[in-house]
Amino acid sequence: MIIAASQEGQLCNRLFHFSHLISYAINSKSRLWYPFFSEYSHYFPNLNKKNLDDLQISIYSNGLIRALLPRLASFLPKFYPNPPFFRYIKSGDEIIDLSVIQQRLESSHLILDGWLFRDKFHFPENAPLLRELFQFNNSVNSEALSVVSNIKRSHDICVIGVHIRRGDYAQWQGGRYYFDDETYLFAMEQISSLLNTQEKKAVFIICSNDIIPPESGLLRHSNVVLHQKTAIHDLCLLTKCDLLIGPPSTFTIWASFFGSIPLCYLEEKNQKIDLQEFSIRHC
Repeated sequence: MIIAASQEGQLCNRLFHFSHLISYAINSKSRLWYPFFSEYSHYFPNLNKKNLDDLQISIYSNGLIRALLPRLASFLPKFYPNPPFFRYIKSGDEIIDLSVIQQRLESSHLILDGWLFRDKFHFPENAPLLRELFQFNNSVNSEALSVVSNIKRSHDICVIGVHIRRGDYAQWQGGRYYFDDETYLFAMEQISSLLNTQEKKAVFIICSNDIIPPESGLLRHSNVVLHQKTAIHDLCLLTKCDLLIGPPSTFTIWASFFGSIPLCYLEEKNQKIDLQEFSIRHC
């Protein structure tokens, strides 16, 4: 049995963390207990009891479990360093390939603590199943489809999802990816010009965890749609776009992976945009 013993960030961090452990559990024919996703499960109806039982996955949880499990998992190896019935592994700053762990796993229970566990080998082949498992609920999905269909009234329109990440990005990595409106606007204008050479019209959908005021320069063009709803609505909408751009974030990476949508990272001010740099990503 595989036990996830740490709560990793917010929605999209947990989507990727959970997905890699699901992939690993399927191919190792192991049961999986992931007690850190129940607060989001109602957005994903395919995470129903039957599907999870078929895959031998449990997301059962409560506040006490979420509070005590990480502490218990980290303390137990200190008092019982070489137990025969479980193995505790904590990830550090480098990715741990789960397929390598599988080759040398002897204990019947595997406790994984940390963010950087990846099933590099099997994740691509399990991607269709993961996309099916994490389909959005009908309400969220229908609203996103409606927004995009109202924009794409002709075949020459290309919808670009722009993820403006603010909030916690003011501190993350020293604010490296905390960009002002002009940085995003410069990238959008370049994309519009590049698509124009292909006889395509760019329409931008802006999603953000920040409040974009009506007077923002981002909204001065008629081909910009501001979508300010909940994170789950923004995420679903991004999965319906033709292209994505934004700073490195699991939010846009999940949208790219789930929707098979080319994504370009916005990594610096005055960045030169090349359509060849857009590619489908996964974390």
